[in-house]
Amino acid sequence: MKLYRYYIRRRCHYDYIARSSCKLVLEEINVIKETKHGYWIEPLFDSKRKRPFDKIWVSKTARKRYAHLDKKDALVSFMKRKEKQISIVTNMLNSAEQGLMMAQQLRDQPLLEGKL
Repeated sequence: MKLYRYYIRRRCHYDYIARSSCKLVLEEINVIKETKHGYWIEPLFDSKRKRPFDKIWVSKTARKRYAHLDKKDALVSFMKRKEKQISIVTNMLNSAEQGLMMAQQLRDQPLLEGKL
């Protein structure tokens, strides 16, 4: 039995301008063991696990699963993960822009009594 998970593989090329290209990859993951409530699966090649014999447990009923039984569900899950990532990064960018704008306004104000 196999489970599926989509992810982005990035390839960076550095010359005068740092460029990167992305590729959408469908990972087919081998199921080691099926239990009543989930699956034990083999870790992916880029897993951050320290020991090569570690395995990952995936719930059958969780709303957010690591991997899915069919490719369509895996694609929907990938899209939801990327929508959430975009939301988080957009909020971080907005905060950074506001912080920069406040710092520029503070820099442009005349010094009052030598305080900055």
